[in-house]
Order: sequence, then C-alpha cells, then structure tokens
Amino acid sequence: MPNLAEPTVLVRDSFVEAARDFRDESWLPDFPVEEAAADFGGYVHRVIAREHNRGVPVTTLWYTDGATYLGTVIVRHRLTPRTDSLRRAHRIPDCSPPPPAGTRHRHAGSGACLLP
Repeated sequence: MPNLAEPTVLVRDSFVEAARDFRDESWLPDFPVEEAAADFGGYVHRVIAREHNRGVPVTTLWYTDGATYLGTVIVRHRLTPRTDSLRRAHRIPDCSPPPPAGTRHRHAGSGACLLP
C-alpha cells in the first residue's frame, strides 16, 4: 500500500529510473543521476539531512509502495510570500510524481491522495 515515508535506500532502482525520466525529459536536466546511483546511501542521507530549501525549513518525504518510488513531497514548515501565493492558488503541497516517461505510475491518482 502506498505511503509517505522518510527517504530510503530500499527504493533505489525505481528512484534512479524515475530520476532518469526527470532528467531525460528536461524536468531536471542537471540532476546527477549517475552520481546519486553510485552512492545512493549517501544521496539519501543528504536528502534527509537537508533542513532548508531557499531559507525555509522543510521535510522531504518520498511516496513509496514497497520498493517502488512513486514521487516526492516537500513539506515547507513556513510560508514565504511566494509559497503563500501558491497556497492561495491551491498549488500546495509540492508533490512530484515522475514525469510522463514514467507512465508506470503517473495518472494513477497518487498526487490526489496527498491533498488535504
């Protein structure tokens, strides 16, 4: 059953596949897929240790189903003027299911179940 969890090395293969999709489809063209894959434990540690994003306290969670990575949710613990305008436009939470090449999990309603 899908759930939100702290990033984990257990989803390495599906995460790397999704990261390649993000990179190859220019969603994250500079994402260092090979570097992350080579030391995935270190990458996971850095993701967990990241406490701020653009000066805002954050918690990063991965949406997983067993050993399958389905997406990332970044919880911002404080609103900035930019994030507050996104909230008012109903574009929060920040949820990133893999891009269209990753149709394995896209359009399966995963993002909707994360909304309040």
